[in-house]
Amino acid sequence: MEARLDARLESMYRRFTWRILSNYVTPWEFEQLKGQITNYEQWCATWSAHAARHVQRGDEALAAPGAQHDLQTRPPAATPNVGRS
Repeated sequence: MEARLDARLESMYRRFTWRILSNYVTPWEFEQLKGQITNYEQWCATWSAHAARHVQRGDEALAAPGAQHDLQTRPPAATPNVGRS
């Protein structure tokens, strides 16, 4: 039996799933996160931890041999690097 979602979380999913999925979050990733979040208070911490893993993988890729060369020879990505300094 599936646990009942927090009413605020239910409302958020109903209203904003389209926006989340239109901003480069894959449906698989979204479903994985939804499975981890059972109440609204968990939302920010769960998504932040997930995002931190993406940042870590990106940093590791940049530190790999040849990564700096790739950055100098490829055109910039179409999306800005939001939140990174």
